[in-house]
Amino acid sequence: TLSSFDQTRREVARMTLERLIGDGRIHPARIEETVEKCRHDLELQMKREGERAVMELGIHGLHPDLIKLIGRLKYRTSFGQNALTHSNKNAQNSPIQGTGHADLIQAPDGSWWMVCLAFRPQSGNHHLLGRETFLAPVRWDKNAWPVVNGDGTIALQMDVPTLPQYPLAPKPARTDFKNGKLGPEWVHIRNYHPENYTFASGNLRLKATPVNLNNGKGSPTFAGRRQEHIDFTATTSMQLKKAASGDEAGLTVYMFESSHYDLLVKQLADGKQAVVLRYQLNELTHTEKEVILPQGKVQLRVKGSNEIYSFEYATNGKDFKELGRMNTRYISTETAGGFTGIMLGLYAVSGSQTSKAYADFEYFDYEGK
Repeated sequence: TLSSFDQTRREVARMTLERLIGDGRIHPARIEETVEKCRHDLELQMKREGERAVMELGIHGLHPDLIKLIGRLKYRTSFGQNALTHSNKNAQNSPIQGTGHADLIQAPDGSWWMVCLAFRPQSGNHHLLGRETFLAPVRWDKNAWPVVNGDGTIALQMDVPTLPQYPLAPKPARTDFKNGKLGPEWVHIRNYHPENYTFASGNLRLKATPVNLNNGKGSPTFAGRRQEHIDFTATTSMQLKKAASGDEAGLTVYMFESSHYDLLVKQLADGKQAVVLRYQLNELTHTEKEVILPQGKVQLRVKGSNEIYSFEYATNGKDFKELGRMNTRYISTETAGGFTGIMLGLYAVSGSQTSKAYADFEYFDYEGK
């Protein structure tokens, strides 16, 4: 029986013994020669295993040293299965990806747990929710590495003895802004300007400024909260007031300044207003649809699913009409960049420095599944 904490050295020893026994010539010089030959052959084998693994996963451009490191996983085992095979299967099939930044914690009852970051992919291998926090049980075997959730993986649901439960109060679906402040779940882009955010008559009032959503340095008038679910519905009721031609305000699905989908109310040159659906994809700006609105408030709605964002509007609060649909993957981290996930934002932008425009938002509803 061969044993070693270093599985690559164990493999070199195994290969050496097999060759020496098969050859029959066992003496010091021959042993040293065979060990060196087996070590070289194993290095080549690890390189081939690493190349095969990254090819199966469709990953390109990795440094040769990293490929070799991936190949070494074949010689690390857990429960009789090598880590390379285990990793490949989970990389392709797990609903939880990109695990990392883990902390190991021992609870007062003696149980061990791991808290880590990871993300949930959708629309193939794309993700839009950003990194989330996961909790998983940990077991310590004698003279061995810790084992997470029994088999080294975490899942969306894990049937294990739990810690005492302290349920959080359910979040209300509606934020109505009547208390005159935004909760900690609301964020801004870069260093925001407080004077552009006020509350009036129970509404959140956003002052329009020339800094638009595509600006990579300034801070547009924007108040957003994270998309928390793959399937969700977000709705707001708003009115653009004192607007000049080119002013706009609305609801944006925002990943990055160069990647966002905007459902907005825009002031036209003839004094009318229109609801507009616009897509910003790097250098491409596309207006999908524009519909003239009657005077008064308008309700804007975004629905998210695994593959699609759909955009709707209403003028009576109930009869919503769809303006368009667009794929989720075009503003995913894998396509657009970034890692903090989609924000659903209320915003206001002016077409000039002299505009007096502002937008009143009555409420923001968010329901996820």
